[in-house]
Amino acid sequence: MKHIIKKILKESDFDWIKDVPSFIEITEPVAQTNPKNMYRLYWTNGFGEEAGTWADNWHNFNADSNGEHMLKRYVQMLVNGFNSSGYFSIDKLIDLYLEGGHDYIVTDWMKSELSKIPEDDDPMSERQALREMLSEDLYDLGLLPWDSYHSSDATVERWSVTYFDENGIEFKTKINRM
Repeated sequence: MKHIIKKILKESDFDWIKDVPSFIEITEPVAQTNPKNMYRLYWTNGFGEEAGTWADNWHNFNADSNGEHMLKRYVQMLVNGFNSSGYFSIDKLIDLYLEGGHDYIVTDWMKSELSKIPEDDDPMSERQALREMLSEDLYDLGLLPWDSYHSSDATVERWSVTYFDENGIEFKTKINRM
């Protein structure tokens, strides 16, 4: 087996491998499998003092109508959800939704829950319900984890979208106007 692996490695793009040191034993090839026919939303969260500690994260979306719809929703939230201080803000998203024209922010199950709030109830009830639902949604996705240093949501420093084709090859993308 060892000789077969060495031969495969030597005949491939790894022709720079001549001899393996005695303290290393080649056991089995390692393969990295990428998703196929999927989009990946990447983002970087900032934690700690002046958001000086960064943590990269991502979420995959299927390249079907449901996956593309969900990806578009989160991209629209990222495009429009930064407040005047430059921070991604649930309050900004709530304001956009309540002002109108940004229905993508609230999912069908959220709309159903909001419809159960009596109309004569305090307007803050709707805001609070929206805050809880959006927080849950964004925390579940991993987009807004908790920053214990500041006792608040972590910042979103940057984000991007890539596409994996049917062979698992990852491509950069450009976000067009929506």
